[in-house]
This record gives sequence, C-alpha cells and structure tokens, in this order.
Amino acid sequence: MPKTFFVGSLIAVGVVVSVAACGSSGATPDVLGAPDSGKGSDTSTLAQPKGKASGPDAGVELDPALLPIAQWNKEIAQAICGKLTECCDTNDYRGYFQRYRRSPYDFSVQKGTERVPAPAPKTAAECESVVARQLGLLNLEKWGVTVAAKRMSFDAPRAAACTAAVKGVACGTDTVKVLYDNACFGSRYNEVLKKVSPVGSVCETGDGTYYGTCDITLGRCGYQDHLCKPWAHEGESCSLSAFCAPDLDCAIGDISKPGVCKSPVVRALGEDCTKAADGDAPVACGDSFYCRDDGTRRTCARKAEDGAACTDDSDCLTERFLSCSPLTRTCGYTFCGGRKPVTQ
Repeated sequence: MPKTFFVGSLIAVGVVVSVAACGSSGATPDVLGAPDSGKGSDTSTLAQPKGKASGPDAGVELDPALLPIAQWNKEIAQAICGKLTECCDTNDYRGYFQRYRRSPYDFSVQKGTERVPAPAPKTAAECESVVARQLGLLNLEKWGVTVAAKRMSFDAPRAAACTAAVKGVACGTDTVKVLYDNACFGSRYNEVLKKVSPVGSVCETGDGTYYGTCDITLGRCGYQDHLCKPWAHEGESCSLSAFCAPDLDCAIGDISKPGVCKSPVVRALGEDCTKAADGDAPVACGDSFYCRDDGTRRTCARKAEDGAACTDDSDCLTERFLSCSPLTRTCGYTFCGGRKPVTQ
C-alpha cells in the first residue's frame, strides 16, 4: 500500500476533487499540487532558470546542457495541448489547468490586490505557451539547477517516450493515465528528471514539491543532517512511515519508543479492515476489494461496478484517476475521454 506524500486538488466538471498523491502504483498520480505560493506572472513567455541553486547546490551556474530540458518542455506542451483539444470536453479541459494553479506553478492573474486563478487558455498557441512555461517553473527553475549540480539527471530518451505516449494515446480511459503519468510528470517517481544522489551524499529534503534529491530506489534525505539515508526495511526501526521503504508503513506503539517498518496485513472479503491497535501492522483489503466504512465498522467489500455509488477512485472496480465521478459520485467516469469537442 503506497504511502501518501502530499495532497493537492483538481477541479473537474466544476467540482473540487481532493487528490492524495501516492507512490508509483495505484490510480492517483503524484502530480504536483502543494499549497499555493501566492506568486504569479504573465503567461506569455517560457520561464527560464534562475541560474543558481539554493541549499547545498548554492553557487552552481546553469549548465548549457540543460537546454534539452527547455526544448522538451516545449515539445511535451505541444503534445499535451493537442491531446487536450482532441479528447477533453470543456469542463475537463479547464480542469486540467488547475494543476498549474498550485506551487511550484503560478498560473494566476492579478485581480485588484489579489492573485486569482487564471482562466484556461483559449487557443492552441496560448495553451502551449502556458503549459511550457509552467513546466519550466519546475523542470528548469527548481530541478534544472539540481541537474547541473549532478544531484539529478535528465533522461532524453525517456522524455521522448513520454512525448510519443501523449501524442499516440487514443481518447478514452488511457488518456488520463498518460496525462498524469508519474514516470513523466510525477514529483517522486519521475523517470525523466531522476533523483540520483547516493546514500551518504549531501541532499535537500525538498520543499513540498519534489521530496528531496536522493535516489528514490536507495533511500531518503535526512531531515536534520541533510544526508541521503537508506530506507528502513521490514522489521527495522522507524519514527515515520516516510522513513520506511516503499510499500511499508511505520507501526508505532508507545510514542516514547521507535516504531517498526511492517508490510500491511491483507484482509479478505467481509473481514474487519481496522488496524487493531497502535504498533500493529497496517491493514489492507485484497484485490478487487476496498475498505468500506458504514459509520459503525470498517470491512472489506467488493469494489463497485461502473454506475454504482462511490466516494473515492479506490472504491471502483475499474480503478483509475477520477474513475469516481466528482459530479455524480458514481464509478466509470472517464476524464478527457473524448465525449465532445472543447468549446471555449
């Protein structure tokens, strides 16, 4: 059961939808969406990196080798906007841009004395400019200087594969998977811009938008000494679930003592899915089941068929991002599934 790392939001079909971003598997992608930074700017130009990093990378000048990242931002923006126009109805098209209204992005406009969310782009050219610029705020301004410092790397073939996937996907249930693919656009499991700092090296813990620079396959960044540390594995001590290897949770009993990293205990249909006590292993329901809370107890129930009521994507048998309609709260919703053309 992947650990949750941040919460953002997406507006689709005119309804605010809570997005809990998890690990590399599951219906919910780890696309960025931390609390709004409050800053904003116009949408007419591509953001350029500031040229120097902060923290342990302070003083590192921008490497000309980062130009391929800027070029990819433009190429993937063109592919995304083409697919949005092809596959999204008006509400889903507008909803996609909600992701750029949260830090580290700044898709907002000045209204009086406040910054307010900017309206969705009206033309293909404007869409490409907005998306490329917003991606630049992360890929270049935040991550680019870290690539130059050799704490992250840019994988050009993987970037090209992401672009090809966006261009090639047919409108339907796979559209949302491609537009929110963790490997291409994720914050923690990104394969285009990879964290490569080895265990023992100096690292940054992150600022709520990218979760450090340590190689995710090896470990995490220490909050106090800012050194990459190996994951704690099954049976090893921990104080937070974030210190345990992916798919493990920190089972803490007595708060005065360290917890232990444990795998979830899998329950069958009809079995109680409430963790028995502090210090016990986490509980998960088996495949095709979800943990249903009826107000009095929590039990493993069969996932809902399309058209049945739901409260979360994980309730649905056809589980995918936004498969539980934010408007009707029924399973089977397809975000940007090609239902009708975009009309601005």
